[in-house]
Amino acid sequence: MTLSTPTRILTLLLATSLSFGLSACKKTSSAPTNRSLKPDTKRRTTPKQVAKKPATKNVVLFVGDSLTAGFRLAKSEAFPYLIGQHWKKQGVPFRTRNAGVSGDTSAGVLRRLNWILTPDVHTVFLTIGANDGLRGFNLKHTKKNIAKIIKTIQAKGVRVLLAGMQMPPNYGATYTKQFRSMYPALAKQFTLKLMPFLLKDVAGRKELNLSDGVHPNAKGHTIVTKNVLAFFQKEQLFAKAKR
Repeated sequence: MTLSTPTRILTLLLATSLSFGLSACKKTSSAPTNRSLKPDTKRRTTPKQVAKKPATKNVVLFVGDSLTAGFRLAKSEAFPYLIGQHWKKQGVPFRTRNAGVSGDTSAGVLRRLNWILTPDVHTVFLTIGANDGLRGFNLKHTKKNIAKIIKTIQAKGVRVLLAGMQMPPNYGATYTKQFRSMYPALAKQFTLKLMPFLLKDVAGRKELNLSDGVHPNAKGHTIVTKNVLAFFQKEQLFAKAKR
């Protein structure tokens, strides 16, 4: 088919326009697309430094083993939680945090201490060593570990309160005496307030313990709560907020 002269001219113009357009696209696509990878020092602005507010130190951290964790109990039944609820009702400006781990030993606490000591911790209520004793560990090592725990906490400007433990009489008179005396010795060495025995009025009472005869049940934790609060009040450790 023979095209007329006007048609040939129109076709030529369209072809030229299309060719020009494709050429422009190629030039555009070949331009670098990663300019953002190079910092633009001329246009960079320095953001204003926002000073972080220091954490409010209002947490009492309960560090220990299953006796603190509330073995086989709901979190809300363990004595650290019950103390926190009591404080909330009484207007005491402190919160409780349960850092008890079932089966933990003095060496275990020492290993995890740095990451549980957060900036908001005001006081540590420390009760550890029961598993060391029940497993017949060398008490020199246990005492050394607890001393390191106390030093680490105090180095961060955090107050330490110590709760003592006791071993069953079947561990022998010598071992049980050495174990019991370990806590007063540590309290004296580091000038700590000491609650002589965490399980006072609970240990050995079947109705206040689980079937294993070792761990307090919910009723037992209620009594532990009462005794710990009495210890705090006696030592005038946590006062109500001023109104």
